[in-house]
Amino acid sequence: MIAFSPGSITLFFSIRDRHRDVIRKGSLGVGMVIDKGAITKVEKSTQIEVIVNGRKMDNTIQESMLRMTGIRARITTETHLPIAQGFGMSAAAAVSTSLSLFYGERSFYECIYLAHRAEIEKGSGLGDVASISRGGFTIRLREGIPPYGFIDKLMIDREEFVILWLDEPIETKSVIREQEFRKRIIKAGDEAMEHFLRERTLRNAFRVARRFSRQVSLAGPQLNEIMEKALNFGEVSQIMIGNSLIAYGDNNSLEKLFEVYGNVMRIKIYDSGPGIIRENI
Repeated sequence: MIAFSPGSITLFFSIRDRHRDVIRKGSLGVGMVIDKGAITKVEKSTQIEVIVNGRKMDNTIQESMLRMTGIRARITTETHLPIAQGFGMSAAAAVSTSLSLFYGERSFYECIYLAHRAEIEKGSGLGDVASISRGGFTIRLREGIPPYGFIDKLMIDREEFVILWLDEPIETKSVIREQEFRKRIIKAGDEAMEHFLRERTLRNAFRVARRFSRQVSLAGPQLNEIMEKALNFGEVSQIMIGNSLIAYGDNNSLEKLFEVYGNVMRIKIYDSGPGIIRENI
């Protein structure tokens, strides 16, 4: 079975992971589901084996899901973007794995629950799976996944965005489990949600996101320097949680600027959800 899941970019967020029930754990926040993601193939096997982008990997979110369910299988995942750069590739891998494992046996939301649980327990994210299940430009108003979590959508007409990522990744777990960062994120994230909800526009989302980025201090000097230059050509913000930026406006100029510093790609918002690409014959 082969499944695709889009990725997810978060502009700003606030941690809400103190609930006992994993279905209620997650984050508030604003971001977008993107057309780049993960494709996963699941094959029967006598042992657990996970291949990610051509390399055999251990201690992955896919392995966690197999051990969680007691299944042995060979899982092959290809991601369109790097892991640990804020593009939701771990969540996309989890969702596509869950759909591949249980297509025709469990409901869509049962598959989402399994992926969400793996994401939370692994510490690879908080709200990406929830956003992916909804699609589009997402506003996470209540943490968790349905029926508890609630996500609204912002309808926008922006066609393309430009993303940049530098070579040094940021591991989500190292941030959301570090007490000082947690305090900063919760305080700044709650304020960010309040400011955004007063004016639900794409432009305001990016403005609020830049302020959030400054307050939590996750961007290094180089990323901040690039952000300042990018403002000459449109709106820009750090992607959470990554050594990466997303921007829109004069996309050609933004692309040329970003190419000087690192890896560049154009992306689109993805309104459709994850799904099966091909069934096994």
